[in-house]
Amino acid sequence: MTAIERGRRDNCQLLVEKANAYLEENYAERDLSLNSISSHLHISPSYFGAVYKRETGETFVSALLKIRMERARDLMLTTGIKNFEIASQVGYDDPHYFSVCFKKYFRMSPNEFKSNQLNQGPGGNKS
Repeated sequence: MTAIERGRRDNCQLLVEKANAYLEENYAERDLSLNSISSHLHISPSYFGAVYKRETGETFVSALLKIRMERARDLMLTTGIKNFEIASQVGYDDPHYFSVCFKKYFRMSPNEFKSNQLNQGPGGNKS
């Protein structure tokens, strides 16, 4: 019984690792969802959602949001591209919805974030 349980746990961890690798490679796909990744992994969406949550402590949707928002932040810090271009590069068709998600995640709008970065400069806060 213990060996079977350990095997199940190992399979679940492997499933999450595969899902995270797929997520890292495909986060910019606009149609990436619990259903699409479940289909890719050949398992049911409800089973995948439950396993992902149990193994990682977060939902698949929040993991996807986290990756997209962190990539968006990186693009804002390292490029001069506009918000709608960043939105497109991280998987959002609607720039307004991207801004809503960004503000919810970082507690400031993309424009506020950029302004804060300009004011801080490379050496920290400017006074």
